[in-house]
Amino acid sequence: MSNMNAEGTVMDLKKLQKLIDNPKRIFTLSTADEQGIPNTAIFGSMQLKEDEIIIGMGNNRSLNNLQKNPRAALMMIIPGANLLEFQGIRLYLELKTIEHAGPLLDDIRAEAGIHAGRAAARMIQQALTFRIIESRPLVDLSSLIPPT
Repeated sequence: MSNMNAEGTVMDLKKLQKLIDNPKRIFTLSTADEQGIPNTAIFGSMQLKEDEIIIGMGNNRSLNNLQKNPRAALMMIIPGANLLEFQGIRLYLELKTIEHAGPLLDDIRAEAGIHAGRAAARMIQQALTFRIIESRPLVDLSSLIPPT
C-alpha cells in the first residue's frame, strides 16, 4: 500500500500506519498564523484514513492558526538511542475540512478515550482532515552521501 503525493514522492502507507500505531510514537504539529508566527504542539489523537491524516483537536492555537493558514508540518517520531536510530517521517499537510460533529469526530474521540483516557477524549472538539502534500524522511542522510 503506497501512494504518490502531490510532489511525486511515493509514500508507503503501511509504514505510515505502523508509525501511527506505535505506542512509543510522538507527534508534533507545526503551524503558523497569517503573519508567519510559528507554533508547535504535541498531539496524540491521529488516524490515517486512506491517504489522509485525521487529527483530533481542541480549541487551541494550532486550530486558530490552521483557520488562517491551512498549511502545517507533522513530525512522527519514535525515539532511538541516538539521532541516527530515531524512526519517523516528516509530512507536509494542507487542511481540507474541520468537522465539529459526526462519525469521524466520534471515532477519533473513542480512540483517544481508549489510549489516553476520557479526559483526553473530552478535550477533542473537532476532527481535522489533512491532505498529505509531501513526505520526507525524519533524518535526511542524503547530504552525507558523497556524489559519484
